[in-house]
Amino acid sequence: MSGHLALWPTARIAFGLPVGPKKAVIAALLEVAVKGMRLSAERKERVLQALLDREKSGSTASGGLAIPHVKSPELRESTAALGVFPAGIDFAAVDGEKVHAIFLLLSPESMITEHLAALRWLAGMARKPDFMPFVRRTRTPDDARALLEEMGA
Repeated sequence: MSGHLALWPTARIAFGLPVGPKKAVIAALLEVAVKGMRLSAERKERVLQALLDREKSGSTASGGLAIPHVKSPELRESTAALGVFPAGIDFAAVDGEKVHAIFLLLSPESMITEHLAALRWLAGMARKPDFMPFVRRTRTPDDARALLEEMGA
């Protein structure tokens, strides 16, 4: 089992997040990712702005999946969240398709190697032809976590 799975425990997998503008969706996922961390409102706002700036430089969404990610001096440890949208949402994907899963990844600036390794792990899962069809069928955090365990092995 991949060590990257530790970034996405069931407590950080969300269904039923508000659907709205990209900024609102990313902000909601950021709340899920940093829950329980000691991160001031100001620091959280800087992380959110870094995520939005990253998305402005080029959408991380394609093939039904988005991976907004950032390395930030505001963070002391890596964290992540997964938002699942079985019906799909508009996330300004480069292919124009709706997005069904958003993997948010946040790392301290010093963890470049680990950050890139987690992105490679996600990309490897995304390339599997069955991954997105199975994601769209998940209905609970436990379902999604089991899928990550199976597909990410």
